[in-house]
Amino acid sequence: MEIYENILATIGCTPIVKLQKLIRPTNATVLAKCEFMNPGGSIKDRMALYMIEKAEREGKLKKGGTIVESTSGNTGIALSIIAAIKGYRCILTVPIKTSKEKVIRMEALGAKVVIAAEDVGEDDFRNHHELAMHIFRNTKDAYFLNQYHSKYNSEAHYMLTGPEILRQTGGKLDFFVSALGSGGTMSGVGKYLKENIKGIRNIGVDMIGSAHKNYFNSEKSKINFSTRVEGIGNDFHCKTMDYSILDEIYQVDDQECFISARHLAQREGILAGGSSGGVINVACQIAMKAGRNKVVLCILSDTGTNYLSKFYSPEWLYYK
Repeated sequence: MEIYENILATIGCTPIVKLQKLIRPTNATVLAKCEFMNPGGSIKDRMALYMIEKAEREGKLKKGGTIVESTSGNTGIALSIIAAIKGYRCILTVPIKTSKEKVIRMEALGAKVVIAAEDVGEDDFRNHHELAMHIFRNTKDAYFLNQYHSKYNSEAHYMLTGPEILRQTGGKLDFFVSALGSGGTMSGVGKYLKENIKGIRNIGVDMIGSAHKNYFNSEKSKINFSTRVEGIGNDFHCKTMDYSILDEIYQVDDQECFISARHLAQREGILAGGSSGGVINVACQIAMKAGRNKVVLCILSDTGTNYLSKFYSPEWLYYK
């Protein structure tokens, strides 16, 4: 018999799948790590549980306390599950573009969801991050996860996800490709793989207009970031992101993300989110350039079931 104590014990150990129909025989092998198979439907389950348990050990989150966080949805779902099992209150702020599937799921798990304003500045109190900070400061016994600026975000992936990938692949990798949202996955996994696989190249996938490429290139040009894709790119500097472990950043747009995600579903049978579409788009570009005998591993961060009302809906695509 193999029985888990609770749903949190099933986080991690997600499979890696070799793509077949999107890749030509002359291209590099592309492997996709299916993080959407975590119980909350995304890679954020790993980081959220690691950070909450660390806060518990350090006495920052106590019995009966409240978890507060700003999120594009996936971290919020993970925290909602954790709060339900561990008995915490959970208050989450999300951007207005967050899919209704994510909002409904968070609320169904018992969290309170506050939808922030659209198109406001980084320091505006209506920004979903600043709004979460306001709620945190005014809530008794609250713990603010702070995924965008906490070193424990990337530490979770350095300690857990990176070693898991190395074990599953035997270290036979030439490229690691991941979307850049908070930067935790790339910073943690990328650092671990750099330390353990000679010559591996870390490729970040960012949205056009996002802040990440500016900071990577040490540029001071104006950030003009507006996108329909969720969970990738940012209009502010994420302290979680360690740009020193990156070798290159590819930028994609909404159309490339949505089309590639739909191709992934229709040709490989994998229903993933829009950020994963962007990652697949870049992974295929790299595979074509690198050629046979090279191996590209990419992260599919979340499930496409969170976006059935959005880019998987022909009506939404047509009217948007």
